[in-house]
Amino acid sequence: MTATKMNAQEIIQFIANAEKKTSVKVTFEGELATAVPNSVVKLGNVLFGDWKDVAPLLDGLVEIKTMLLSKMLVILQFLC
Repeated sequence: MTATKMNAQEIIQFIANAEKKTSVKVTFEGELATAVPNSVVKLGNVLFGDWKDVAPLLDGLVEIKTMLLSKMLVILQFLC
């Protein structure tokens, strides 16, 4: 991967045009009614992924006992 120098305006445009994601970790109890897509990682009763991919799985829970939602911090770093 080659680092490219960007000026301030290019960095602003890159961030403005980038796809926005909300990485989450969800711990749940219950049974999922639908299959977990490839974009979501399921480890036991914990789901990792983008909120737009995880939210529909939670809507389909057969029985909701408890649910814990954690927003994961993602840091964007530019090499200038």
